[in-house]
Amino acid sequence: MEQIRKICQRIKDTGGKIIATRTNKKIYKLIKSIIPEAVFFEDVGIVAEVFMEKKESAKYILIVSGGSADIPIAEEAGVMAELMGNRIERLYDVGVAGIHRLLTT
Repeated sequence: MEQIRKICQRIKDTGGKIIATRTNKKIYKLIKSIIPEAVFFEDVGIVAEVFMEKKESAKYILIVSGGSADIPIAEEAGVMAELMGNRIERLYDVGVAGIHRLLTT
């Protein structure tokens, strides 16, 4: 935790912005004590300062997951892309079966 505190303090002191992945409530509270603007995206474990404006574009990024087990990782990718200002569309659990399920006898 001391390493995280030092990194966050350095980021704040140099005027940088933070995106931390694979976090939890304890890490969020630590970061928030140093960077009050930090927001916790609890479902995906991301702590970030929301700092990018949405891009004005008809284009978007489509986040697709094959099965429900992939949703947490797909959602993490979606949140990261949104934090960087991108428009996102999500398409989860499109029903892709593993090859082991298709080749049963």
